[in-house]
Amino acid sequence: MRQNRKKILANDKQVINMPTVFRRGHNIKLLVACIQCSCEYTIGIDSYWNYRKKHGVWLCLKCRPKDRTKLNALYATEEYKQKFRDLHKDPDYVSRVHNDAVSKKIGESARKSWQDDDKRENQLAHRRKKQFKDRVSKWAKGKWADTAYRAKQLELRSSDEYVVAASERSRALWQNAEYRKKVIEILDKARPKSVPPQISSLQLLLYSVLDDMGIEYYKEGLETIIGPIITSNNRFEGYSWDCCMVHNNKRIY
Repeated sequence: MRQNRKKILANDKQVINMPTVFRRGHNIKLLVACIQCSCEYTIGIDSYWNYRKKHGVWLCLKCRPKDRTKLNALYATEEYKQKFRDLHKDPDYVSRVHNDAVSKKIGESARKSWQDDDKRENQLAHRRKKQFKDRVSKWAKGKWADTAYRAKQLELRSSDEYVVAASERSRALWQNAEYRKKVIEILDKARPKSVPPQISSLQLLLYSVLDDMGIEYYKEGLETIIGPIITSNNRFEGYSWDCCMVHNNKRIY
């Protein structure tokens, strides 16, 4: 049986390299190429043989058709959901999985994966699909309808620590010229041209009060922008405050 398999693999065009000696009990590895993307992988001989025998050709995980029917049916069962609820309540599991070392490792892996142009483009193409957006929207609306979840999120986001951390992250990102350029490009595509800032009724009320008090101020526009100013087609971009007042030759936003 092993001799027959060896002869078949020797003539297999997907097998780039194989050992010359086959020993029982040894974990024999093959160097094979995916029939679809031609990428090379190292794989155990038994795994390759069984997949090749069942499907005729060998495909890498990236190129294999994704049939999630059985998996989705499993996720839908209450027994399976409860199993994971109990698991995430286990202190030992939480300490092993939810810690700084694991989070750092996941972050590094995600950043490395995002550097791959093909993987990034595939992810972006997937996230642009209407089905994906609808699914995310449905999930978010369902979570926000939960009063306990909403109260917890509002409490978190109104805390001083969260506000300071969010502000620092935003400022750090905005210092990056490439990030700033991408944001401006996205806004350029999303917004119609030559549109002035939208002034709310509260802003109009504020302007009226300031006018009555005789206070010098600037309405929302070019004079209230902070950060880089980029003008094109009679438009302005950047962070813009609703109002800017002048006191002792200093601007107050």
